[in-house]
Amino acid sequence: MTLGDQFDQTAKRFPDRDALVHVERGICYTYQELQKITNRFAKGLLSLGLEKGDHLAIWANSIPQWIVTQIAAAKIGTPLVTINPQYQIEELRYVLQYSDTRTLVLMEKTKILITSNADRTLSPLIDSKPDELRLETFPVLKK
Repeated sequence: MTLGDQFDQTAKRFPDRDALVHVERGICYTYQELQKITNRFAKGLLSLGLEKGDHLAIWANSIPQWIVTQIAAAKIGTPLVTINPQYQIEELRYVLQYSDTRTLVLMEKTKILITSNADRTLSPLIDSKPDELRLETFPVLKK
C-alpha cells in the first residue's frame, strides 16, 4: 500500500475530521477537502507530463502546499525530492544537477532569490513557459 492509498483510506474513514491545520495562514482542511485538493494537484502534475517514477522536487517552507505536493506525488508514484528552503543558489544547483529532478515546485520567495541571482543562470526557471524550459546545466529538469 502506498502513502497515497493510505491517505485515501484515511479520508474515506474520517472525511470530516481535520487533516491539515495551518494557523498562520488560517487554513483548516478536512480529510475530504484535502483529498479533493491533492487529487486535483496530482491531475495537474500528470497533465504537465510528469509520469510515475519521474522525480518531483519542492523548494518551499512548511506551508500547506508542501503537504499537498507530498501527497499528490505519492498518489502518482513520483519520488519527492525535498530541497531545504534555506539553500542558496549554489546548493540548489547541486541538488538539481544530481537528483534527476524533472519538475520543480517552488514558492514565491524562492522565485525572488532566483531572480536576484547575480549570474542569472537560473532565471529561465522563472522566465520560461513550462514547456520551453531548457537548461544545459540541468538537462532532466523540464518544468
